[in-house]
Amino acid sequence: MSITPIILTEDDKQTCITFHGICARKGYAEAGTVARIRRAGTVQHTIEYPVTIKDDTACIEWDDLIHQQPPGRYIVDILEPDGDGWQKLGFIQLQLHPGKWRAEVNDY
Repeated sequence: MSITPIILTEDDKQTCITFHGICARKGYAEAGTVARIRRAGTVQHTIEYPVTIKDDTACIEWDDLIHQQPPGRYIVDILEPDGDGWQKLGFIQLQLHPGKWRAEVNDY
């Protein structure tokens, strides 16, 4: 099931999202959910962060490594374990600039 993340809070230390599906169905992220970061226009992920889940909120704690990435647009794929592989739940975009941070939500 494809569910669209909704950003609840975001800054340069943490981004918290929740998931809402079609027709107001709520989807809950599973334990083991990760956020994999890749530069926009590429397919190879460069950084992976665990996603902390509390109730229906999933939070990604950013560390200094994200801020060492070159400025530009990044895709944060939200993935959960699915048997032997991963299922993509959706993604958010990050725009990294020196002194500026912005996250956006996009459904795929």
